[in-house]
Amino acid sequence: QIKILEPAPTDLSAMPAVPIGSVATFDAERLAGRRVKLAGIVTLVLPGQSFFLQDTSGGISVRSPQTQDVRAGDSVQVFGFPSLGDFAPRLEEATVQKLPRSPFPSPRPTSAERILRQGIYDGAFVELEAQLIQRVPHSAQPKLVLQDGPIIFNANLAGGVPVSELYDLQPGSRLRLTGVCSIQGNEAH
Repeated sequence: QIKILEPAPTDLSAMPAVPIGSVATFDAERLAGRRVKLAGIVTLVLPGQSFFLQDTSGGISVRSPQTQDVRAGDSVQVFGFPSLGDFAPRLEEATVQKLPRSPFPSPRPTSAERILRQGIYDGAFVELEAQLIQRVPHSAQPKLVLQDGPIIFNANLAGGVPVSELYDLQPGSRLRLTGVCSIQGNEAH
């Protein structure tokens, strides 16, 4: 026998929005496993998979079947369920509602070492400088292999960067990169 103790909210837009940076923090007023409402600017769309959302407190990956309905720069509110991502929380099974347009966020200046040592900026729109070690133009997702201080990392190129432009980049060049930070680890890290 199943008895409904508390019905699901019927008007999601009446829910209070929470800051993205608080999604993974304990809040006695918010029960674990409950849907949350976030609002922010879409900074990157990975078609058919997810998109990244940013507000003044941080950024987050949002998995939604509605990725075809959003574009980078859209101001949206999303309703979804927090879950653990590879490094930071993400939102699952999200529904999206567009809001009036807002200014695109400025990138947060940082370094690869600061990102990894402090564990910050996952999902956020950032800018950093690094030396190009190698370009990998012919793969499922073209990327650059870069070094910033002692840290070697990949920059996956989303958004249709023409492969011909990658050949203009010579190993040893110092580059300024602007994009969404996605910290990824494996069992060894």
